[in-house]
Amino acid sequence: MTHALNMLHDRDATDALAELAFAPNQGFSQNGYVAGFNLWDRAAADPDPILRALASTDVTAADRAESILIKAGPGVLPLVRPLLSNSGSALRERAERILAWQGDTEALPTLHRIALAGAADADLARWAIEKIEMLHPASATR
Repeated sequence: MTHALNMLHDRDATDALAELAFAPNQGFSQNGYVAGFNLWDRAAADPDPILRALASTDVTAADRAESILIKAGPGVLPLVRPLLSNSGSALRERAERILAWQGDTEALPTLHRIALAGAADADLARWAIEKIEMLHPASATR
């Protein structure tokens, strides 16, 4: 079923894949896991189910959504950057990691503000800055 859904490129197929990807695993079924990682190609075109899962209290679903958004490419970055405004939340920490692994130089000013503010996630923000600057040395502010 997952393979058949992957062959379809409409919103209904994406919603069905997202439902599989973010459902709690049942027994030994790996369908959710496999479907989750097939969603990165669809994330920019239809991000809503992935962003909902990223904010989920179900850690497994949120972890899958984070992995998908890391692999999704730069088309999702404008949707992830605003999540940096969620002060003190797990969602902001996930956004910091996504933006870092994607090397999003546009997130640097906000990440610098977070790091300088001494927020609970300041260390993570500093790591994200270092990661982005490592990927894009010309953006380093040293």
